[in-house]
Amino acid sequence: MRTFTARIPLLSWRVIALSCACLAPVAPAQPGDLGETIRRAPAVTPDQTQAIADYVRRNSTNLGGDDPLLIRRDRAALLSPLLDSAATVPFRLEYARALLPVVEPLTSHENEIVAINALVITGEIATAQSVDVVMRAMASSRASVRYQAAYAIRRTFETLAALPAPTIREDQAADALRRSAGRLTAEEDALVADALTLAMLEAGKRAEYRSAALGALCGAVSARAKSLSAAAPEEGVQVLMRAAVGVRDVLAGARTGQLSAEAVRLSAEMGGNIIAYCARAVQSRSLPLAERGKPEFAARESHSALATTGENIVLLAVQLQGATPPAARRIGERVRSSTQTADAGFVEDARSIVGRGGLLTREPFRFADTHFMGN
Repeated sequence: MRTFTARIPLLSWRVIALSCACLAPVAPAQPGDLGETIRRAPAVTPDQTQAIADYVRRNSTNLGGDDPLLIRRDRAALLSPLLDSAATVPFRLEYARALLPVVEPLTSHENEIVAINALVITGEIATAQSVDVVMRAMASSRASVRYQAAYAIRRTFETLAALPAPTIREDQAADALRRSAGRLTAEEDALVADALTLAMLEAGKRAEYRSAALGALCGAVSARAKSLSAAAPEEGVQVLMRAAVGVRDVLAGARTGQLSAEAVRLSAEMGGNIIAYCARAVQSRSLPLAERGKPEFAARESHSALATTGENIVLLAVQLQGATPPAARRIGERVRSSTQTADAGFVEDARSIVGRGGLLTREPFRFADTHFMGN
């Protein structure tokens, strides 16, 4: 199976620069940090609770200031206890209770460096309450802040994967994924949308979250694909491609029964919506005919890979539902041919999957004849 690597353009060097500055290596714990006795306590005592509160107060005085070096020093100190992989859940919850009231107001600070650093810290806390703070930051009008909020969601799920016991219930994780999907549906900045996609794919690496993550991501990507009546800009296509490749890989690595029937159905629907979008791009002639080697041919290449990946998703979903899928036709190859005849053939191939009487309108999914293409 041909693999296409998504190429998300660097839409804003400023966004990346700010984010990379915040993700610089954190200094190791220094004398005076919260010791192992506190970090690894099976139950936090009142004296330890006070020590945690004092530590947060001592190391947060510069977070809202103007000096980047002092901000970084406080951030490093506050992150240090969270980097202990053996820190207990009771400690993490108590530490979060002391820390969140300090960092939450800073996530909306007018200084982007302050806001982004606050989100870096919040993403490492990995509790239901920290997720609430991050999701509120996703409503920021600043793309750099939304990007860091999306990355904080990803770090939350990466952190959960490394903990000896979860600090978030499964229903809370599912809620975080639903809210992330809602943001992805509406997000206009491709770099932020890509970060949200990566966050949900990260969540899907854990078996207990996989079906919820897959379903949430597929629903959001379906909505994005359905909203496009003509060929999207290249960065928008690459957002779809990132998700499509991720979902394809999850399906390819699953066995029958490992994913919920609803997650598999939503995956098939996403694959169908991606194919239908590519058909609209061709039919509307907003995807120009171009010769290989010409700059315009890049759009043909990306839509070709996207259509074929959508087809692969549909076939894998059919198989995971216990049915026998037809042989892959690599329908995107016609898009790459870049001729009117090949385009007409591609649209017919697309109809055989998502049109009236097509594969997705039959068992095991039985979508309505007009669900994808409308005719």
